[in-house]
Amino acid sequence: VGDDLHDPRPVGVGGEARIAAYVAAGHVIANHSHSHLWATRTPVETYAPYAYDATNVLLAALRKANSTDPAKYLPEVAGIQYEGVTGNIAFDEKGDIKGGSISLYQVKGGKWEYIETIGG
Repeated sequence: VGDDLHDPRPVGVGGEARIAAYVAAGHVIANHSHSHLWATRTPVETYAPYAYDATNVLLAALRKANSTDPAKYLPEVAGIQYEGVTGNIAFDEKGDIKGGSISLYQVKGGKWEYIETIGG
């Protein structure tokens, strides 16, 4: 779904078949869209906050390793703890985000309606 969550046009595509559609999206969409829109007068791109945080985690690992050699900086990513725009970022032993969350939305009345956020 991605940015479709902010664009009412795709909801109409598929007619009644999409009435029961559910999607999962990062919880940041709802949390940052309004403040970004107010500050910049442009809507936030759906996954921009995640890309921003991922870039900063990678930069922190590069600094920690003091190297641009992937063999040296990639192992450092696992130990990074970062306070990002999407929340606290840390990784578990499998490399997954600790405390990750997603938000669920459903098409109701021709619009995406927030249902709940799971995790986090």
